[in-house]
Amino acid sequence: MKKNNRSYFKDEDIFKLIAEKAPVLVFLYRSKILYANPYAINILGYSEKELKNKFVWDIVHPDFTLLVKETIEKRLRGEQIHREYTELPVKTKKGEFKIFRLYATTVRLKNGYGGLAVGVDITKEKELEKRLYEEKEKLETVLTHIHEIISVIDKKGLIKYISPAVEKILGWKVDELIGKLFIKFIHPEDLRRPFFVKREVFSRAGELFTDEFRVLTREGHYRWVEANMLLPVNWKNLGIEGPIVSMRDITEKKLAQESVFKAIYYDPLTGLPNRILFLEKLKDALRNSSLKEDFVGIAVLDIVRFKDINTLHGIRVGDLLLKEIAEKLSSVLRERDVLGRFFADEFGIILSGVKGYTGLIRVLEKIKSVFDQPFIIGDKYIYVNVCIGISVFPKDDSDAEHLLRKAELALSKAKELGAGSYAFFSSEAEREITEIAILRSLLKDAVRNGEIRVYYQPIFRLRDMKITGLEALARWEHSELGLISPAKFIPIAEEMGIIVEMGYCISDTAIRDLSLLHSEGYKNLYVSVNFSSKQFLEKDLIKRIENNLQVYEMIPESFIIEITESTAMKDPEKTKELFKELKRIGIRTAIDDFGTGYSSMSYLVEFDIDKIKIDKSFIKKIEENPKAENVVKAVIHIASSIKSSSLAEGVENNTTLLKLKDLGCDEAQGFFLAPPMDFDSLKKFLERYEGH
Repeated sequence: MKKNNRSYFKDEDIFKLIAEKAPVLVFLYRSKILYANPYAINILGYSEKELKNKFVWDIVHPDFTLLVKETIEKRLRGEQIHREYTELPVKTKKGEFKIFRLYATTVRLKNGYGGLAVGVDITKEKELEKRLYEEKEKLETVLTHIHEIISVIDKKGLIKYISPAVEKILGWKVDELIGKLFIKFIHPEDLRRPFFVKREVFSRAGELFTDEFRVLTREGHYRWVEANMLLPVNWKNLGIEGPIVSMRDITEKKLAQESVFKAIYYDPLTGLPNRILFLEKLKDALRNSSLKEDFVGIAVLDIVRFKDINTLHGIRVGDLLLKEIAEKLSSVLRERDVLGRFFADEFGIILSGVKGYTGLIRVLEKIKSVFDQPFIIGDKYIYVNVCIGISVFPKDDSDAEHLLRKAELALSKAKELGAGSYAFFSSEAEREITEIAILRSLLKDAVRNGEIRVYYQPIFRLRDMKITGLEALARWEHSELGLISPAKFIPIAEEMGIIVEMGYCISDTAIRDLSLLHSEGYKNLYVSVNFSSKQFLEKDLIKRIENNLQVYEMIPESFIIEITESTAMKDPEKTKELFKELKRIGIRTAIDDFGTGYSSMSYLVEFDIDKIKIDKSFIKKIEENPKAENVVKAVIHIASSIKSSSLAEGVENNTTLLKLKDLGCDEAQGFFLAPPMDFDSLKKFLERYEGH
């Protein structure tokens, strides 16, 4: 370009150097093209002369003619307009259009203003984009019409892609799901397994995972899907954000399976498990109970004279009655128990996790109470009674079928006894049940009539073998039955709800008796009373004890409240507050049976305990079992570390006593040292031992 009136820039040589070597389209223009670089001439197929005779708007697509004209007019007036046309089609000499990504700006020329345009040919890119779009449209069409949902879930569990078929299957629109957490649409009961699969899939790329779960529809219902989840081995290179999940609707299949399952394993009238499923559930209960060493009770119920009800009121009323009985029985059973129906008028119940015969009887009484009131069927009031046969695992057997058969044999015995009766399979159980029934009938009067006596077992300080304290123990002295063990009547008292009344009788008596001993010169003695969980958490506990101490002018430090670990941990925060209040008053505290419960070490420190009692189960084994010795040693160390004293229970020989002394235990009690005794015997013992 010569430097004449056609020169465009002061730095024309630099412009020419750049423009003529650049692999991009370069135009300098006013209304017509003033300059086109070699690349532009070559790619469009025009000669330089042909291009210079053309108006700029003549070589763009007609859709852009008006826009280009208006823009050029503004540039000629010197207006600075910067515009990037991402898709500006430019016509070649052959009449085809090539698409350029174009940047244009206003420039000052020697004879006025004009425009400078620089463009990159993106024709092939746009063609590829078009083909990809067409392929995507085809794929989306296929994915819309196949009966599967395809999705991609990222590491955070977010839905990054989901196919249009989701609207047809679940009702959701695609944009309602993108970016949402996948788990939000899974049924709460099914969350566990998909979570597991999602974790596994990222560590095992290339492996296919299959699962079944329920997903939420837009209408608020759930449908079952079978999901296949796969993370390609080269997923990062492919730009995939997570596993590809394909989900197929299997709701109808699941409903069909459920229908077949119900027909095989459930009673069609009540919806309860039939005998087949009941036995399977019993096997599961026995396996679980074996690990926990709990009882399992198997009860079989028979409706007395049910045939008469059918004859008198008709089969329809009989069916409605059975359904009502099933509902009432379900309402009194615990969640873990299983109720089943075997025949027309026979039901089975699995009672899991029962703590001894006392607990079993408590549940049986609830079951019997269902039949205390009439059943209302329409306008009819129908009174019904039952007979119940019971077998018990593991005492009666360990096989599910044998236990059920034995419960049915016990039912025959109950029928002989008459309506409203229940019978146990084993004679041993029957004896124990009879004994519990007798004790239940007598216990309430025993408390009120003062038959619950307080015995005292002396506690010895091991460094000098001085008697430092007494443990108050409940004993039941019945005029005919004699002395009854607390192991038998304490659980019954707890179950009957009279344990609190009994506990106060014991603590009141213990405070009175200790005050008498103090007045007779045994001023250094303390008394320790074990409190049940119900009594310990009583609202007026502290006030009552404090008043009683004042009545008998006893210093609070002479009274120790003992609770077990399990009692302490029923409500640890409340326990902590009670211990603080007791400490403020001066009453001391002890943890009984330490090592057999489940107390947390952090709470052990926070409770501010005065005494830790080492359970006799460890003390008994201390001689022959090094592990038991290590446990005892550790408990003694713990007690010392938290500034509490240690007390060993159940010392039965001199060897154990010497071993405890060597281990640094503070105190001990047991039959070897002194047995529990009534108050008169205690005074005589103290006189002999202390020399008063």
